[in-house]
Amino acid sequence: MKSTSTLLKLRNIINTLDKDLITLLAKRKTTVIQIAETKVEQNYPIRDIEREQLLLKNLTIFGKKNNLDDKYIYDLFNIIIKDSIFTQNNWIRQNYCQNKKLKSFSFLGDAGSYSYDATKKYANKHFQFFIKNSCNNFEEIINNVEDNKSDYAVLPIENNTSGSIHEIYALLIHTTLSIVGEINIPINHCLLSQKNTQLINIKKIYSHKQPFMQCSKFIKHFPNWKLKHTNSTTDAMEKTRNDTNFMSAALGNETCKKKYQLKVLSRNISNLENNVTRFIILRKKSVHIPNHTPTITTIMMSINNKKNLTEETIQILKKYNLKIRQLIPYTLSKTSSDTTIFIDIKNNIHTDQIKQAINKLNGITSVKILGRYPIDKCSL
Repeated sequence: MKSTSTLLKLRNIINTLDKDLITLLAKRKTTVIQIAETKVEQNYPIRDIEREQLLLKNLTIFGKKNNLDDKYIYDLFNIIIKDSIFTQNNWIRQNYCQNKKLKSFSFLGDAGSYSYDATKKYANKHFQFFIKNSCNNFEEIINNVEDNKSDYAVLPIENNTSGSIHEIYALLIHTTLSIVGEINIPINHCLLSQKNTQLINIKKIYSHKQPFMQCSKFIKHFPNWKLKHTNSTTDAMEKTRNDTNFMSAALGNETCKKKYQLKVLSRNISNLENNVTRFIILRKKSVHIPNHTPTITTIMMSINNKKNLTEETIQILKKYNLKIRQLIPYTLSKTSSDTTIFIDIKNNIHTDQIKQAINKLNGITSVKILGRYPIDKCSL
């Protein structure tokens, strides 16, 4: 009887403590919203990765002093911090996006991914403040903008090592969004692992499929590695950090090592020394580009089984003194005869030459203008 009474008392203490924890978390959330408001007013970014890492470090040290396990404290407050970021983004979206004209961007992965680098570079150039929407795949990025969950989509379309990213061209065929910008981002892939992992012990490598292609020469030196595809490079680092066997590594951006508590085993492992990815920026409405601004107009044409249509297209563009930056043929599948070509033209759609050329092309096949946007001076 005594033991039952004691157990009930202890359980009541736990119940009270749990309620106290919830009360404190609610107070914390209220403060988080106040922080969000301050950040907007002072044009501070939502995410401060260095502060997050310092906070987690100090909390784990404090937890140790109170006989609490490092990983338990780290995982617990990592969840709390992620919720804080979500709360701030959600509050800003609801209270400031329309009134203050803050813009939101959807991109692949999380802060620290190369897509995030492209997003940040473009957003900082055009806006004082932006909201980030992390996505798991390219289709989700497009859908977010089409469904008004984001203002802009950021997509990698071409890499000078691995070539065109065909999934993006498949999406461009069907989307109603317009390309309004391009950003070229230097890519410096690294091999990252947990601090206790040695190169000789690695069995699995995590990454998005693009880094695997771009680092194929380095990977060939380790034929026993199992390559595991992930949604993004930041997703790969999350999986590597959680590997309890210390036998995995990730390909990705070195800037993520602090966030995911990883170390760099090898740097500069891309097939090309100057590895660059071109990203395109899309939104619902097109933008007006002054005639004097160096501009790309991207068009899409269906050529299907029409013979010599590609050559005829090139001749028409040359006739009107239009410069082709690149021409990309895309076939939906190996068994399909339907082919679409994507052409980047170094001219503004508003010039007479390009208007006349497109009218001429519309006479022989269907032409869709995907967008016009300033040329990024940082070349691919």
